[in-house]
Amino acid sequence: MTDIDRQNELQVFIRDGLPGEWLGLADELQEAAELLWAGVEEGLRVEAIPRLNGQVEVKKIATVSRPYILLAGFALENLIKGLLVAADPSLLRTGRVTGQLKSHRLLELIRGLPELALSADEVAFCKLAQEAIPYWGRYPIPVASQGLLPESALTPERRATYLNLHQRLGQRLYDRIKDGWDSGAGPRSVKMRARRYGGEIKLDEPIW
Repeated sequence: MTDIDRQNELQVFIRDGLPGEWLGLADELQEAAELLWAGVEEGLRVEAIPRLNGQVEVKKIATVSRPYILLAGFALENLIKGLLVAADPSLLRTGRVTGQLKSHRLLELIRGLPELALSADEVAFCKLAQEAIPYWGRYPIPVASQGLLPESALTPERRATYLNLHQRLGQRLYDRIKDGWDSGAGPRSVKMRARRYGGEIKLDEPIW
């Protein structure tokens, strides 16, 4: 590969990693999760959990619980990483996903945004989602028995916590980039307007 090819590749990498791309994918993931929730009454799975006292605990869990939490976790991860990139464009300039952007641990990622304060319920949901991402949101068992964790079901309260947090993070990212954003390395985004974040679309508005 020539130097020109590498530079072109880097420009595409930076372009596709602009903060608006993280925001757009996060919102698509949320929409997919909500489509699952819309069919929540169509399927339940029953789990019988034996206890040491000889009793059996029976749980009824919506079949969309795990995939919803997984998608929500991915959506939050995209929002947080979009905010990190918006605050520090140099995260894109190496042409590799490294450092903060390589992690899936939501609470660790959020530490890179010290201005962002989470409620106790939001912290609990992020902890839940970051456990679902590498493990029970995708697979029935972890890579080793020592990594077993109890699955926590999606509830209307947890869903409300997630939706509120998604909207808050999305609004913060949108406000940061709505009038355009410059990577400082070539690619930049034009103005964007999204009704879900209070934006008004004006067809005669200049894009820069």
